Amino acid sequence: MNRLLPIIDEMDTIVDSRCTFSETPMVKNFLLLSEKDKLQVLADLVRQTILYSETPNPDFELKTLIGDDYTSSKVFINYAKFLGLYNDVRLAIGGSRKGIDLDGYNTSHFVVVVRDLNNKEYLVDTTPDIGYSFGEVKRKEDSNIYTYLTYVDEELDEIIYVIRKSMYEISKGLYRQGHIELYNCYKRLFDRECFNGLLLKFYDIVDKSSFFQLKNILKKEYGSKIKRLKELNIMNQEHKKRIINRWEEQLKFLLSHSKDNRAQQRIAQRIVGERKNNLTLNINGQNIKLNNITPRLFWELGCNVVLIKPSSFAVGVSASVTEYMIPDRSKIITSYDANLGAPSELGLKPMSYFHPHGMKYEQQMFGISRIILIQDNAKKLNDRKHFIRENFVQKIAGHYVNWFDGSKMLWDPSLNTNMVHSTDDANETSIHFLADYPEYQVFTRYNYPNPILRKEKK
Repeated sequence: MNRLLPIIDEMDTIVDSRCTFSETPMVKNFLLLSEKDKLQVLADLVRQTILYSETPNPDFELKTLIGDDYTSSKVFINYAKFLGLYNDVRLAIGGSRKGIDLDGYNTSHFVVVVRDLNNKEYLVDTTPDIGYSFGEVKRKEDSNIYTYLTYVDEELDEIIYVIRKSMYEISKGLYRQGHIELYNCYKRLFDRECFNGLLLKFYDIVDKSSFFQLKNILKKEYGSKIKRLKELNIMNQEHKKRIINRWEEQLKFLLSHSKDNRAQQRIAQRIVGERKNNLTLNINGQNIKLNNITPRLFWELGCNVVLIKPSSFAVGVSASVTEYMIPDRSKIITSYDANLGAPSELGLKPMSYFHPHGMKYEQQMFGISRIILIQDNAKKLNDRKHFIRENFVQKIAGHYVNWFDGSKMLWDPSLNTNMVHSTDDANETSIHFLADYPEYQVFTRYNYPNPILRKEKK
């Protein structure tokens, strides 16, 4: 099994409420969890450990854990079998989603169906993205998500591999006559409704290429179907607006009448994911969608977050705090300014998703913060952080200072106004880098963190 996925003995419980991830299912030994919680932990582990790629190389996607919903589903199946927990674990393609998609609409979305020892079936979604049902585990009989499921047997999986291999090579400009011969062998799959999404993706890749011979064949044989499917896509997006509007009303109600932060975040992620709000940040010269960022990315890059808090700006020491925390500015990858004490895009309170106790410091986090992604060691950053807290502007401790909202704030450099924060590992970095965007977090503080990604990459 892949070395980045832990065995059961490496899955530690998290029971200390002061820990960022104390509200995950892992409050007791993994083997003592309910079947649903076990599957959720495994789904969390796989999902956060995938590096997202829209068109991965199928020869290496399972080894490198680089890919999409198909990749993560296959990885989950291999992982569950390796751990010896389940014998009946199957790959499936979901049909149109009930209550949100038009009948006949299909994106060829891959999920996993698991049958436990008591013959109960679960639907497991490991997609490294956000959207309706993404990342969730549900009892199959209760889920009511898909109009139908198409199970992928070994023969069908081999054909899917060939199609994905062709898409990868064509997307890289590697054209050869063999691609046309292969297309003639597998094109019969494109007549099946459950492969409409795969056909659209294949067509778009070929259409953007300079592979004119295959492009002409595809347009001749499937041009009319592609046109119909694209029209259906537009109709489906319009159809979904009504459902999304209903979700927005539900979210407003939850924000006003409920303290269930997890439910608020889940419905907000559905809204953002189904709207296709493709916000990006530039990381190492590459524009990456916020909703495709996973802890694995930061583990690979050796990154942590430095958060210059409003308290540093309030007393005019933000520049010196930044200088001490980051003496080598070349290690900065990117940064942005945020107000973590103010509501997010859809009205979520960012500090609720920063830490289990985050709301205790919401007022102290009202004002400008600078979130900096940096390639530096967590221990070194932690040592610098504590030096700042113990030595910077101690003379005003116990006094009140003017705050950004017009109030007076009691200065407490050891806790409430401690000027700077830094992350401890890739999992925490993933959450705190997107602190101002809780709607976009693939990995949240309610997901069980991969213990391997919590260690520095060697």
